[in-house]
Amino acid sequence: MRRASILPVLLAACGGAAAGAPPPEPEPDEEGPTAAIALRFAEAPTDEATGTPFTRVLLVTIVPDEGRSTTEAGIFEGACQHVVPREGAVLEARCWWAGFGAEVVVRREGDSLVVQRIRLDEHTRAPEPEEAARVELPPRARLDPIVPATLR
Repeated sequence: MRRASILPVLLAACGGAAAGAPPPEPEPDEEGPTAAIALRFAEAPTDEATGTPFTRVLLVTIVPDEGRSTTEAGIFEGACQHVVPREGAVLEARCWWAGFGAEVVVRREGDSLVVQRIRLDEHTRAPEPEEAARVELPPRARLDPIVPATLR
């Protein structure tokens, strides 16, 4: 009988949370954690037939207590560089090689990051953006975009 009455006391002393339980949701007027986000460029294999270099573009998201995740936006012709994000975007990059390339645009939609890509050809009008990836954020997370100092 005594053991049964001690268990609630022990659970209360430990906060009543089970190991590995998800963190509590923020209150409606409270901001969530800060998520650092960045675009990372990695060399991809060159097309041996044409000599065209390619770059892999990745969205890196770092959230406290959740760690780091990497999401591929795509592999694009040429070299890529960060550019000043257009209105409504959080991050943006442009890749280009010999008249072809792409723009990678990261936008926030609610508690998600949407990665869009726009294929470019200097001889045609840019098509509508296509969704390349979607990354879920913690509720009401604040964003801390990591960009080169030259874009600040």
